[in-house]
Amino acid sequence: RVRIGDHSYIGPMNTIDRGMLNDTVIGARVMLDSHCNIAHNVIVGDGTIMCARSGIAGSVQIGVNNIFGPAVKVADHVIIGDKNLFVGLTGVTKNVGDNQVMGGFPAVPVSEFRYQVVVLRRLVSEFKQKVKGRA
Repeated sequence: RVRIGDHSYIGPMNTIDRGMLNDTVIGARVMLDSHCNIAHNVIVGDGTIMCARSGIAGSVQIGVNNIFGPAVKVADHVIIGDKNLFVGLTGVTKNVGDNQVMGGFPAVPVSEFRYQVVVLRRLVSEFKQKVKGRA
């Protein structure tokens, strides 16, 4: 079965798979934007918001009051705590505790993700300068 809590909004073009072993549960006051995919046996906690194109694989447990940015993906059998924020295009592959702001793939705290992006850009810039020097 699929159980949907009170006052939940499910946008157009969503897919919610029925439970295979246990019910798929969408909590109360959940908002699912368009083109979201919820797989079998998923539990979405009360007050959670998922932006467009988010996808949750099977047997995931999501706590209360989480926010998923656009196109966030969650791997199967992951447990997500309460009051987390996942920035757009984040790929969650491991369990996440409470009160985290996560980004990147695989998901890391967003401050670390930003640092990784800066370092990568510097490496690319240095590599381009070295290649130009050889030409």
